[in-house]
Amino acid sequence: MALRSLAFACGGEEGARLGDRLGMTTSPDTLLREIRRTELPARATPKALGVDDWAFRKGKRYGTILVDLEKGHAVELLPERTADAVKKWLEENPGIEIISRDRGDCYVKGATEGAPNATQVADRFHLIQNLREAVVRLLDKHSREVQQAVKDLREEFMSKTPDECPAESKDAQIVESSLHDDDGIAQPKRSKLHETANLLHQQGVSNREIARRMGIHRDTVAKYVRSVQLPEPASRAHASQTDQCIAFLCRRWNDGIRNAQQLTREVQEQGIKVSYWSVRRRIARWRKGRGLEKLPRNMPKPSSNKVSFLLLKDEAKLTDEERSLKHILLTKCGEIKHTLKIAAEFLGIVRNQSGQLFSDWLARATDSKIPVEFRRFAEGLKKDLAAVTAGLTLHWNNGPSEGHVNRLKMVKRQMYGRANFDLLRMRFLYKTL
Repeated sequence: MALRSLAFACGGEEGARLGDRLGMTTSPDTLLREIRRTELPARATPKALGVDDWAFRKGKRYGTILVDLEKGHAVELLPERTADAVKKWLEENPGIEIISRDRGDCYVKGATEGAPNATQVADRFHLIQNLREAVVRLLDKHSREVQQAVKDLREEFMSKTPDECPAESKDAQIVESSLHDDDGIAQPKRSKLHETANLLHQQGVSNREIARRMGIHRDTVAKYVRSVQLPEPASRAHASQTDQCIAFLCRRWNDGIRNAQQLTREVQEQGIKVSYWSVRRRIARWRKGRGLEKLPRNMPKPSSNKVSFLLLKDEAKLTDEERSLKHILLTKCGEIKHTLKIAAEFLGIVRNQSGQLFSDWLARATDSKIPVEFRRFAEGLKKDLAAVTAGLTLHWNNGPSEGHVNRLKMVKRQMYGRANFDLLRMRFLYKTL
């Protein structure tokens, strides 16, 4: 019994090492055999089932996890993410009344065929995720407007703090240059990739095949084919502890204080946690005559993915810089402003579980005046209308499933290269008994 507990808790290699320290000398293979000899007791079929996927290897191979939403424990681990696997399990375990899932086609088909009488519930987290993906596609189309909005905000920021820039800074153009680091060499290459990807897409070639032919990631292909213009690259910035005290450092620098140790002490006396090395790196740039070439780290960069989080974020939680960027962007692009209003309404319906308002919202969201990128999202919801309405009305969600997926990742990584599916399944399910 002691060896079995050791095997399930630590696995083979780690279990053997810990056993030696506890005076229970054994081998890793013995512990693995002990795991395989164990029989898991049968469990009653749950009434509410959570269905989610998990990765053997992200982007390559996936399985399915089944969770009892009432009791909060894992029920089964399936080696495949297919409709047939889900259908077979549901047919072998009749009596399920609620199935909470994401909106993947395989789970929709598997749940419909395997448990036709069960109520399917579209998970609210995945609905918000799908909403953000639609906003990302819209921002990809308007990438130049996003880029210009960030540029305008940088200029506004610099105009409001002229006295905070180091005295040695003579050239303000460096503020703009950080937005276009790769325009010199990489821009022609990116333009060629964008042109080629769109040409192949028009010929009916799939995104996966385009990615294979061109040697780039399929997510990059998807971004290129849904953008009429070449998306601008996101500028890259590194966080610094001194971002929160730039104004003070600049003022002391212009007062003639150039010693990094003294500046560090003065900043720390104000209750701001910074290290000597972060201050030294900051002023090293000023010694070379370079100014405030970057905004603070909390300023969102002009990538569609990051800006989508900003647009959907609660207004009260935005920083002043984020609020200014959002205002500038919505002023510059009326299509984004109109679509964001529709998106915010859906976000409120999801968070408040106001399912009774969904049908009216859906009618507005599928109007021909709505951008096609967002209209496709709304039309997708219409195809899964019953499950989406249930998700916006009932309290069931896939939160417990997501928690068990995180625990499964920990067990899988703990097993190194010995994570065969049978061992992984036994260790994972045994811990939930």
